[in-house]
Amino acid sequence: MDQWLPTPLAARALGVSTRTLKRYGHPEVGFLVPGVHWVAGPFANSTLRWDVETCRQVLHHRGMRVIGDVRPGDRLPVVLSAGI
Repeated sequence: MDQWLPTPLAARALGVSTRTLKRYGHPEVGFLVPGVHWVAGPFANSTLRWDVETCRQVLHHRGMRVIGDVRPGDRLPVVLSAGI
């Protein structure tokens, strides 16, 4: 199965709405990084494609911070390649 899914399928796999997923990936206010967690298509009307596993790791890490199970110095693994 392709790990890079279009927005509707990625949102469903992550358990969030498409609007929420796009907000998380917004380049100015979101926390999902363009080119790492999502990529744009070649045209203005192309769908975004999301690396679901990498997004899931970030969402999990943020959730663990919220419940206090992650120390401030803990970091996510570094993504060396977007694997596109």
